[in-house]
Amino acid sequence: MCLRLFELLNCRIRERVMFILLALGVAFGSSHSAAQTVPEYSLKAAVLYNFALFVEWPESVGEQITVCVIGADPFGAELDALGGEPVGSRRLQVRRLGRLAPLSGCQLLFIPEASMAILPQILSTLDGTAVLTVADSPGAAQAGVGINMGLQNARVVFEINLSAVRRGGLMISSKLLRLAQVLHD
Repeated sequence: MCLRLFELLNCRIRERVMFILLALGVAFGSSHSAAQTVPEYSLKAAVLYNFALFVEWPESVGEQITVCVIGADPFGAELDALGGEPVGSRRLQVRRLGRLAPLSGCQLLFIPEASMAILPQILSTLDGTAVLTVADSPGAAQAGVGINMGLQNARVVFEINLSAVRRGGLMISSKLLRLAQVLHD
């Protein structure tokens, strides 16, 4: 009993710390010298991890949350460093996929700008599945991506397309919704 309570407390503390880190990562741009020392995709990898933390994943997902990058990978080692990190009771796994690779087994799919040309195919393949799509391309949220990241004044900002997220049966924490720049419904 005590051990389980301790684990729950640790989980809640971790969630609060991750929320604070997410808020700091999103508001990171207030210091230009700090933003210059942290590469763009280091910040975006950290924010991507926090997206995974603030989504309610269905039980059918299993024991791992697999982050997939389709096509050209802008993250490199920054994303690899997140492999094995906890996401609630699950662990994060990282996979890279070719542009035409099957998307099965992905729970969080990052779509880089170079893969936006095949976005309609990606979205139709994922329709109704519990996959959170994330991009960093102008107009991606309006085109049907769940979360679209960007840089504004050297800070990571993001918009959420609630309709796209709900189609996958996913729920996003209100804490994350409060940090979103634009909400689409």
